[in-house]
Amino acid sequence: SAGYLLSGWYGAGAVTNALKTTVLMDSPRVAVAAFNRAIRNIQELQKIGNDPAYPLDEYYVLASNIDASVTATWNGGAGFKPLGTVDQPFTGTLEGQGRVIRNLTIVRTGEEAGPVGLIGFMTDGGSVENLTLDNCAILGSDDVGAVVGLNMRGSLYKCSATGVVKGRDSVGGLVGYNEWGDIEQCRSQCSVSGVR
Repeated sequence: SAGYLLSGWYGAGAVTNALKTTVLMDSPRVAVAAFNRAIRNIQELQKIGNDPAYPLDEYYVLASNIDASVTATWNGGAGFKPLGTVDQPFTGTLEGQGRVIRNLTIVRTGEEAGPVGLIGFMTDGGSVENLTLDNCAILGSDDVGAVVGLNMRGSLYKCSATGVVKGRDSVGGLVGYNEWGDIEQCRSQCSVSGVR
């Protein structure tokens, strides 16, 4: 299906990571092909939570490396709009598959900005996995991080970031503020500055 990638086969003895499978059915059984929404460019990534066809609770897979340089000119210089807000948190999965998002720019300052990062606010069930942000420029106020601004019970696994992250309070190279979230095998080499 256009816009989706096969993630695997499930049931009836299917090989889960095969691109195709043959299932011999000797009794009523079901084999299911699971597909995840593919994200191929920065425009599709920005649709998450901003287009009804891209809800915040879906499973997304990066299908290629993404050059996000164009975000420096988006929204009057404010750049990429973080995925997920305090009112509508990200609760889905962003699976990077070891791919890279380069040159992402986010400039969201002021009290109304909310949490700032690729994912602004992530909560229960939300996860980011196997993703690298390279040469990001993230500027916010409070709860500012390269990958996630505010993480409450979400998870990050094998994520990394390089670039610059600036804010006022709760600023981090990977996550701005983490409350009961799981962070495993992640690293940041970002230059980070904040007031506290």
